[in-house]
Amino acid sequence: MAQTYEFDNVSGNNTAANIDALGPQFLFADQVAVRHEVDTNILQTTSRFALGDGSSLTGGVLIADDSAAETQFEQSVGKYVDGNLIFGFAPLTEIKNDVRNYIFYPTTGDATQGIFTGICNSTQSQDYTPLLVSNSRNIYMISAEQAAALTRSI
Repeated sequence: MAQTYEFDNVSGNNTAANIDALGPQFLFADQVAVRHEVDTNILQTTSRFALGDGSSLTGGVLIADDSAAETQFEQSVGKYVDGNLIFGFAPLTEIKNDVRNYIFYPTTGDATQGIFTGICNSTQSQDYTPLLVSNSRNIYMISAEQAAALTRSI
């Protein structure tokens, strides 16, 4: 009940569709490994959650798949809310500002931008807009309630 994918061009695939496809797999990964090659980092993730509609995702290769069906999960919340689980691609400075308990995976050797998972730091309001939102970063979020219900059901 797990798939292992290897991604060698995450920064080159930073589109909303690809972030949506990768979101559940990274947020609920059993393991994420990083390997540095030349000027890029290769990410390998093993997850019980199937890759979403990654038909346009180049650089992603399925390297292992067991015979059991993976969980499909494609629901995403729209509003940036404190406590949401979040996945996306952004500069590290914005991640540090807007996300707590984050894990950052640099996509290049300079470690200034990359993909991340974490928890939204605060709620977007008319008085506060997170940098990730104001800079139109591609992000994928699910609420803590959705995550709890989902993990109980598997």
